[in-house]
Amino acid sequence: MNQLKSSMKIIQNRIIKNKLIFSRFFIPIFFSVTLFFLMLRAYFFFYLFRMIQENQNDKIPLLEKLLNPNTGDDLVLLLTILEVGSLIILITSIIYVFFFTIISLKRERILESKELNIKSILGVSPAILTLEFIGEHVVAIVGAYILGMGVVNVIYSIIYYAFLTDWVSQYLINPLSFFFYYDLICLGLSLLLLLVLILNMYLKLRNQYYNYVVRKSKGDNE
Repeated sequence: MNQLKSSMKIIQNRIIKNKLIFSRFFIPIFFSVTLFFLMLRAYFFFYLFRMIQENQNDKIPLLEKLLNPNTGDDLVLLLTILEVGSLIILITSIIYVFFFTIISLKRERILESKELNIKSILGVSPAILTLEFIGEHVVAIVGAYILGMGVVNVIYSIIYYAFLTDWVSQYLINPLSFFFYYDLICLGLSLLLLLVLILNMYLKLRNQYYNYVVRKSKGDNE
């Protein structure tokens, strides 16, 4: 318990003193998450707009389409391009956050390998070491994710309710529905992925910890 309290205090001091975490870790995650949720809403907007436009085009008689080529097919094509583009940006932002998080955590573990050796001598457990090494990064990730999601929800709600018309309600999903059915699911999946990364980091640190302890005990015996 004392080790846990000490680790939490170390994490708090690191977050307060180490401004590099904010500039190097928090800001990229925040903007990537914000872009992801913006593109998620843009994708559904273009998707619904295209589906409704296609249904309207299907109701137009074939003869009228032949006589009047301007029947909305060009709009459907444009919406399809925008839909695919927003989906590509959405997937790219997910991949960026995923690999950026993995590379940053691995880099942090490598940089603090000397500290691992010192604290293993002092008898600090692998779980506490994992908490100390990546605790501030986990706080930055969760904080950036929640803040980015909150900013996008505020902007989306303002746009939705400020311009609430039949057209808006037809093409835009209600903000509360979007939050509960999409945002929370994305948040849950992201936290699950983060938990897997933390567990993976813990197992690697534990193996490194016990390997060092075994080598040290063999050296002392010799």
